[in-house]
Amino acid sequence: MWRIKSTVKVFFIFNFTKFMRSIKARFYRYYKDPISSYMAFAAAINGKDFSYNSITKNFSELVNVDDYDKADRKQLIKGLMSLTKPSEDDNKQL
Repeated sequence: MWRIKSTVKVFFIFNFTKFMRSIKARFYRYYKDPISSYMAFAAAINGKDFSYNSITKNFSELVNVDDYDKADRKQLIKGLMSLTKPSEDDNKQL
């Protein structure tokens, strides 16, 4: 019995860490020279239903400070939160 619980716990932790890294992996897939880091970040989270905490943490880590004014940070995060929610068309296809 202990072995089954342990296996499930390891499986959950592995999948959770894999999910947490996906913003960073998707960001570097979109981040190329001609576009800003903010645009690459927006493309990386588009429609993927990430949490507020993961977006703010990765925003601070990945987006260059030169790409936005610090006074506008809260409004940018708010816009990104609306962008990360899946669209109604995606829900109909499921």
